[in-house]
Amino acid sequence: MDRRSRGFTLLEMLVALALLAVLAAAAAPSFSGLLQSNLAATHADALMTSLTLARSEAIKRNLRVTLCKSADGASCTTEGDWAQGWLVFVDRDANGVLGTDEEVLRVQSILSGGFTLGNSNARNWYAYRAEGSAASSGGLVTGTFRVCPPDGNVARARRVVTNITGRPQVRAGIGTLSCP
Repeated sequence: MDRRSRGFTLLEMLVALALLAVLAAAAAPSFSGLLQSNLAATHADALMTSLTLARSEAIKRNLRVTLCKSADGASCTTEGDWAQGWLVFVDRDANGVLGTDEEVLRVQSILSGGFTLGNSNARNWYAYRAEGSAASSGGLVTGTFRVCPPDGNVARARRVVTNITGRPQVRAGIGTLSCP
């Protein structure tokens, strides 16, 4: 049988696998950064979806709709940051706390990957009034939610910015802000 028709030798295969392993090891750090950046964008989009839902439901129902931090998916909390999860609910008594007679519209569970999510103006809750304007537990209606990766790299972070009318937007990076 001709040598060229037999395929690869064991030595050639091992050399090729070693080269592939070296290339994969060199690409892993940049791939990890890309993964963190994409995960930050995903978490920011989840928050923006909840804010948009709350605003549209407040206008539609002509009632206040609130987002509050929630560790258990069943009640509001004042502990921890927003990364533990949140609730979107119809806040009939406008107190920022889920009551027994108030309807839950969405439950967001904990953010994966060790991310943090904070907002210094809305430490505990963020709400939309019936006309679509915003209110927060910090008293200010504008605010920036900061989605930060576990390594604290602000270049990979995202921010969800709400303007004076309460309309949210996702932006890359967090500007001059710091991660919580």
